[in-house]
Amino acid sequence: MRRYLLVVASALLLSAITGPVSAKDIWVFSSGSPSLHAKIPDGWTVGGERVGRLSVIDRYPAHIAFSFHLLADKRSPEDFVAQEMRSAGGVVPTQKSPVQLAGLSGWHFTSTGKNPSGVELETDHYIARLDSTYLLAIAVIFPPDASPSDRAIIQDVLASLNISGGSSKQ
Repeated sequence: MRRYLLVVASALLLSAITGPVSAKDIWVFSSGSPSLHAKIPDGWTVGGERVGRLSVIDRYPAHIAFSFHLLADKRSPEDFVAQEMRSAGGVVPTQKSPVQLAGLSGWHFTSTGKNPSGVELETDHYIARLDSTYLLAIAVIFPPDASPSDRAIIQDVLASLNISGGSSKQ
């Protein structure tokens, strides 16, 4: 029995280290011509689908949650993050660093806070301007002690982003 548990534990560890082997395609359609495509691991739940918005979670209750937005919005990335976080009652991020999203130059903002149950969460905001009209905004919520494999999954989803239609440069 011990040997069986060791084999099962080893297999689970190996699958966690190597990441998901298959992915599911998702799309976010804007009110205009651009659309966003990404790949999420199989088994994740898609919800909150609306024009320009889509949310996905890894499981229920969520451990990793993504919120994808492709919006006609003329605000700067800084103004977008600040206004959206204030209206949601969250912490406005102060740290930012440059990032590439779907071939676009943008910004990565980070913040930490607690959910209504008092659980500490980290929120990463990835924001890029598609053109003078459209803004790409992605929020990723996860625990600050997320494992390296969880963080790798987040980076894999972000690396899979593609924009089609509309302009592809700032």
